[in-house]
Order: sequence, then C-alpha cells, then structure tokens
Amino acid sequence: MKYLDERYVMLRRRQIKKRYKNSVTGMYVGEELLYFREIDLPGNVTVKIPENFNKMEPGLAQRKYPSVNRPQVILSNPEGDVSITFSIYEILAEDTSSVEDMLNSFKRVIQTAQPSVGFVGRGSQEEGGSQRGWLEFKSTSLDGRIYNLLSFTRLGRCSVLGMSNCPDREMPSWRPVLLETASTISEKEEKENEAR
Repeated sequence: MKYLDERYVMLRRRQIKKRYKNSVTGMYVGEELLYFREIDLPGNVTVKIPENFNKMEPGLAQRKYPSVNRPQVILSNPEGDVSITFSIYEILAEDTSSVEDMLNSFKRVIQTAQPSVGFVGRGSQEEGGSQRGWLEFKSTSLDGRIYNLLSFTRLGRCSVLGMSNCPDREMPSWRPVLLETASTISEKEEKENEAR
C-alpha cells in the first residue's frame, strides 16, 4: 500500500508541475517554482527573467566576463552559477544578414576560439516583426562542463545578443527556463514609449 501512495504522490506532483510551463504561469527548476518578471533593457527592449535573478555583482562579473567588451546587462541567480546576459545593437540600414547567417557566424567564431566546444542544438523562429534563433553548446571551465545558450533576436530597430549558461549537470532543469527567457525578448510598444 505504501508503494501505491508514493506512486500517487509522484504522479500528482508531476501533474502539478505540467501546469507551470512558461513565463506567464512560472516554471519549475527541480522542485523550485520560479516566477518571472519583466525588465527593461537598453534600446526600448524588454525581457522576462526569473524573479530571483538580479544584476551580477561587479567583481564577479569582471571575473566571469574578463573582457572590457563584456555584455551590457549581466544577471544571475542568487548562487551565481546560472547567468543570463544581453547586449543590444542598433540595426544598420545596410545590414541585410539573416538570423541564420548570424548564427553561422557565431558558430564559426566559437569553434575557432574553443575547438573543444560541442554543439548540441539549434533553432529559429519568426513571429510578428521579430526573428530569433539560438545555438546550444557545451564548454569546459575550471568548475567543469557548462551548458551555454546563445540567442540572437532581430527586432524592428535593434538586435539583441543573449548568452545564458548553467552547470551542465543542471541543464535538463534550466534549459526550458533559459529558452523561455530568450523567447520573451521584445520591443516596447510605440504607445507605451510615447506615454513615458
């Protein structure tokens, strides 16, 4: 009888978790339910991020992203082991490259800089006036294997380069959250901009 009770509880928990599947309802990472909040990025861009993510402490940001050309926005969870970054670029009139072209360029650069990187996924979608694509790859660091998600979103007036990562062992739990975050990048509505 105890086995049936445990099985019932497990199935019930699984059913409850299925209800939380996006940035509107919240999402589970392991046993923790994460809710999302919308934040403003430079260039009249917004994105929904997990509620408990905040700007990374400057010292940690310098160590984790040592280049002077580090991303404009660096966020992390309270533990500092999962991070999400964003850089916003103005679209130049003569720039006709597609999201797929950009992803191919990023992939070549990553393979040249780090030949040991293993690419594990790729995707793209077009919705409304925006195009987005992403590359998934695994790399190594002093702390072990890292799952990385590079996203590129082309909006009306700008493009957003996103980079998210987490420890590889936590990838099954974090991957859906990181993909959901990347999918929420959007430009503010004109009416909203005029009201401010």
